[in-house]
Amino acid sequence: MSEGSLRERVLRGGAYLTVRHGLGTVINVAAVLLLTRIVGPGEYGLYAAAIGAFTAVQLASQLGLNVFLLRSEEEPGLLLYHQAAMVLLASGLLLGGIGVLLAPLIEDVTRLAGLAPLVAVTFVALPVSNLALVPMARMERELEYRSVTWAELVAQLVFVAVGAPLAFLGWGAWAPLLGWWAQQLAHCLLYHRIAQYRPGWHYDPALIRRMLHHGVGYSASLWLWQLRRLVNPFVVGRFLGAEAVAFVAVATQIVTHLSFVANATWRLGTSALARVRHDAERTMKAINEGMPLQILVVAPFLVAFGLVAQWAVPALLGRDWTTLARVYPYIAVAYTTIAAFNLHCSALYVRGLHARISIYHVAHVVLLLGAALLLVPRFGLIGYGYAELINLASFLVLHLVVARDIGDASYGAMLPLWAATALLLFHQQLGVLAFTGALLLVLWSRPWRAVRGVMAGLRGAYAFE
Repeated sequence: MSEGSLRERVLRGGAYLTVRHGLGTVINVAAVLLLTRIVGPGEYGLYAAAIGAFTAVQLASQLGLNVFLLRSEEEPGLLLYHQAAMVLLASGLLLGGIGVLLAPLIEDVTRLAGLAPLVAVTFVALPVSNLALVPMARMERELEYRSVTWAELVAQLVFVAVGAPLAFLGWGAWAPLLGWWAQQLAHCLLYHRIAQYRPGWHYDPALIRRMLHHGVGYSASLWLWQLRRLVNPFVVGRFLGAEAVAFVAVATQIVTHLSFVANATWRLGTSALARVRHDAERTMKAINEGMPLQILVVAPFLVAFGLVAQWAVPALLGRDWTTLARVYPYIAVAYTTIAAFNLHCSALYVRGLHARISIYHVAHVVLLLGAALLLVPRFGLIGYGYAELINLASFLVLHLVVARDIGDASYGAMLPLWAATALLLFHQQLGVLAFTGALLLVLWSRPWRAVRGVMAGLRGAYAFE
């Protein structure tokens, strides 16, 4: 494939990813608005706790095999896909079974009555979720983002089509859970059909060892990161109950969905960093230029919602959800910071420095967990917000890791934009100072210069030098 053709396919893929994340955001927000309003915070909190427990285990069960298939320098043959499918199926069955057995213990630890059966049913979906990874990796390897986009959007519609009627019928937490289960099944079936792939039996111990050698380190580092999702059900749920879990979970969903452009640009940025991974100077240049851009594509959406949250949340979700607006700014600041530092992580991943990034992930999760354990019992839900702010100190660890292995990042262009975003998100607490300070910081940083650089890059000035 020529470099020009690759550039065209990557940019086209970026357009599809942005459309996919944009439309997915609309569908997900509509689903959240509908389901949360009907089932209420208590029932939705049980659903969120079950999904949080599942997600923490799901990444561990994947063993990094989807990434191995995607990044393999050799074109994977059919037997390699079969072997990956068999290992993923076995891993899903094993860890899914363990999750089902531990469901009563999870309910006891979180003190969320009625959680055990929801957790058990969720973990039954683990083999199905794992099997979908092989055809998805096959499509992404061919840059078939159009097909991936179509499959993911259809699966999201299936979630709404199944969950909404059940919610109206009074199924409570089971409504979104069964909608989610149908979504996992739709993912699996659609990916296999579009990729024209059927799993087949294959057993090669040497091949399995090679795949696990390359994949487990990556999977372990991601799994450590996903442990942050357990803080909500196991700390917030234990001390404050299911409704508080729902407030944190839905606020996090809103922030994640509003960051859809950053998610697309991060995926493309990772691909670009992979091409220059052996050049530390160009890698650091990409990180320095990418940090303010990541904030620019996420901050307007997060700030816009934050400005209207105190009126929009009760109007859209109901008055029972008003407390959500109080914790939203803290979570939005945390995820803005995560977006800014995403390229640090990508640079470490494409260089295969999984152990290094695991150091940061451990620091991040331990600091969040420790702060939440101390602050949630004392300050209630807002204590979780304080814990997210304290956890920003963990990004110092990430900076030090990157400085050691790649080079010193420059934060002069990023920090003013980050500070302006934080000020605006806390406008209720800071009043006119938030707007004045944000305006001065934006004028000082002049972010339109970075936007012009991106436009020039898309015209070919910087793309794939």
